[in-house]
Amino acid sequence: MLNPRHGWIALIVLGVELTTGAMLLRARPTQPQSAPTSTSASTESSIRERLIGTWHDNYQAKRTLTIRPDGTATMICELQGMHRLFATQLLFEQEWSLDGDQLTLRTLRGEPQKKIDFVVKLKGDVARQRVLEATDTLLRVYDSGEEAEFRWQRENEHSSDSAELLAQTEQ
Repeated sequence: MLNPRHGWIALIVLGVELTTGAMLLRARPTQPQSAPTSTSASTESSIRERLIGTWHDNYQAKRTLTIRPDGTATMICELQGMHRLFATQLLFEQEWSLDGDQLTLRTLRGEPQKKIDFVVKLKGDVARQRVLEATDTLLRVYDSGEEAEFRWQRENEHSSDSAELLAQTEQ
């Protein structure tokens, strides 16, 4: 026989999952600003070159995005506060492509798989973002699905991961 407390626990867990899903769906009301002239004059090749590396932001979680020259990417989301009841960390394995200034990230799999499946069901497996600015230290993109601008900061250039990724680009 089930203890009545089990029903409350199930409701709390469901509430946390729904709250996390809502957090992931909620968009910032930020409108994209026009990109500086230097970015609009950049070629797809130079944008592609600048995308390679490891980037950080804090949009709804502490996120780390690593973009590799081979068309693969990894995003790690470290959830904060009550959202940690959903998961402490989400790992998204992705593929990326660039068409002009349009960056496309497609989620292939991740960990924990059931949590990734839940997020993909809510948000879809593809994010399309317009590159507004790509410099050595800043990546600004506008995500039309989220209706939000993301501002990524490049990881310290002296880290071994970034140096290795940049070396792969030159080969």
